[in-house]
Amino acid sequence: MRTHLPALTLASVVAVSGVSSAAWNSLSDFEFLSPGPLGSQGGWTSELSTTSEYTVTSDPDNPSNQVLLATGTSAAQGAPNEGNAYIPLGVDSIAEGTTGTVFFRMRTSDLSDIVFGASDVAAPFTWSSYEGYMVMGSVAGENAFRVRDGGAFSGNLLTYSADQWYNIWLVLDHAADTVSLYTSQGSDAAALLGSGGFRTGNEPDSDLVSLNLRMGSPHLNNSAQGYLDDIFVDSTGENLAIPSGIGMPALPGDVNLDGLVDAVDYALIRDNFRTQVADPTLGDLTGPSGVRDGFVDFYDFGEWKDNASAATLRQVFGAAPEPTSLVLAACLALGAPTRRR
Repeated sequence: MRTHLPALTLASVVAVSGVSSAAWNSLSDFEFLSPGPLGSQGGWTSELSTTSEYTVTSDPDNPSNQVLLATGTSAAQGAPNEGNAYIPLGVDSIAEGTTGTVFFRMRTSDLSDIVFGASDVAAPFTWSSYEGYMVMGSVAGENAFRVRDGGAFSGNLLTYSADQWYNIWLVLDHAADTVSLYTSQGSDAAALLGSGGFRTGNEPDSDLVSLNLRMGSPHLNNSAQGYLDDIFVDSTGENLAIPSGIGMPALPGDVNLDGLVDAVDYALIRDNFRTQVADPTLGDLTGPSGVRDGFVDFYDFGEWKDNASAATLRQVFGAAPEPTSLVLAACLALGAPTRRR
């Protein structure tokens, strides 16, 4: 019997996937970047100096997972405006008068000082570019979390253990210009450590448009190491959930890195089919040699199809099709034959 297999509409993608506008959006998890210097990969910009380095490397706890390693200090004494790395928030910018949440994982060695948070400057450069941000750092020989509070930092909020991953949430209230710092480990629920005020604040129409990373405190030892991974943003409000799939390598078939192989991934492949893409999360999963090639085509569709569940295939294409029918349906839904290889 012939089965009608309708093409998927954008509305049906949202309906079947269960993804709402309030869900986490993955900003950066370093999985698709080349090991070595961060440079301008994945939308990042790194300002390197002789005492600072940002490197894409393996997770010390999970070699199959890639993370960002920050080493040394951001600048020599007397040159505090060097050595940061930043990434734009883009569509996840947190508008003036609204609240948003940034989630990430972080770990440091002893005698470290890793600083991360939001800026209302598109290309942050100086310390004053920061607004709401936090520190995992050493003060008087004690490793502790701190949060910025206007012109200074809060006192030590919680002592942390070196060389262990922590989940961190920054809830950025851009109406009151305050930042609240939450942490946990593993799958534990978020616990509030403390709150503070934006560094400058009181600037009308200054959306939070980027995230900025620095290794600071030139008095600390230059062998300090700080790791960063799994950056998610919810620009719609406070979100203290733990995003799915953190600390893991990219799931085969998962285009948008949300830990699922679902209809949303199919829609990204469909919408960018037969196009060159600089960002792999637009649909470039693989290529003829088994690695990403910057082009969205049937190799990418096949990678998604092979890893999608039967339920997802039914959601996208209707009643469970045979493999040849599935390919035919994909041809119709994607709109045209792929390029010749």
